[in-house]
Amino acid sequence: MEDKRDMLIDLVKKIKDEISKIKDELVKNKKEVTEVKEIINNLKTLEKSLNPKQKWYKEKIESLDIILNQLQEIRFDIFLETVDDMFKVIGSNLMYGMKLKEKDGNKDIMLIEFEENNVGSIEILEEHKPDIKIGVTVYNNYEEFEIHEMLRIYSIISYINTKFNYKDV
Repeated sequence: MEDKRDMLIDLVKKIKDEISKIKDELVKNKKEVTEVKEIINNLKTLEKSLNPKQKWYKEKIESLDIILNQLQEIRFDIFLETVDDMFKVIGSNLMYGMKLKEKDGNKDIMLIEFEENNVGSIEILEEHKPDIKIGVTVYNNYEEFEIHEMLRIYSIISYINTKFNYKDV
């Protein structure tokens, strides 16, 4: 009988230990849940405090975008004013005997002449802010160029001179 009594006492001790472990785990989980709730509340408070700054930054970025667009418009206007300069630079860098001549009073089309004979043309195809697209014809050769900086047009000059020199006969 004592054996059964000892077994019962051991069993009760084990049950007591298990209940104690469960209780400890529940208390620990409750603390963790409370801590998580506190962290969530702190994050919400932080978010509320940052919202005005975020709005301020958004307004400043929008303002800077407006200024950037205005600067691009001014740059493009200046760009268009220098189209004549671009044609002058091209004309002054053509081979000896070649010149540019305005076609029928149209400032957007320049004829390329060599010893009074028409050998090609340069035409402004598109004026899209902030770039300009130019079409160049020399004899039967045609190429389009996108100009990003008006005075950096070496590729056009090189194309004209090369195609003129190596004309397919």
